[in-house]
Amino acid sequence: MCYTTYISMNLFKNLFISLSFLGLFLALPIASYASRLYLVPSQSFINKDQNVTVEVRLDTKDASVNAISAFVTYPSNLLEIVQIQPASTFSVEAENTYDSDAVKLSRGNVNPVLGDVEVAKVTFHAKNEGNALLSFTKESVVPKASDSSDSLQFSESASIGVVSPSTVSNLVNAQDSSASSAKTSGTGSFSVSGIVETIITTIKEILSS
Repeated sequence: MCYTTYISMNLFKNLFISLSFLGLFLALPIASYASRLYLVPSQSFINKDQNVTVEVRLDTKDASVNAISAFVTYPSNLLEIVQIQPASTFSVEAENTYDSDAVKLSRGNVNPVLGDVEVAKVTFHAKNEGNALLSFTKESVVPKASDSSDSLQFSESASIGVVSPSTVSNLVNAQDSSASSAKTSGTGSFSVSGIVETIITTIKEILSS
């Protein structure tokens, strides 16, 4: 075997070993440190002049955190704040206020927090009909306990559909009449879930129009 061939074989061998280790490294699971802020329920429908409570929640995934700033915008022409009830998860209160278009929650905790936890409950009063969108602002942050870097990667909006009682009543009566006619005549099919789905779909169309 000549010297050049020997060198080429060794280079090929070393390259093969390096690529094998690289493939093994890439195959290992990568730890996720992406926290998520979200609202529960993500979608709801209420009558005008009624109240609805929305839960602000945090899922830290694999990251331990010791503070949170959650700023949630809402349309003040449709909703007004009735009450904000912070959860006990973050015991140190820094900010618990609201203005004409946003709820501002900033809290901390001595011990790191890990998991899917409640941050606060916010109760809204429906003033006018329409589709009210609740969204987290870009100022929302969730610092990691280890180095205070922001772990927040995802935030999810929610919507509250506000309709008049007469609208809901008319839709329910119309669907009841259709179901009764189908049952009496023996033509067509109906189900409770189908009726509910039709009502919700119609409400969505009214709110989006």
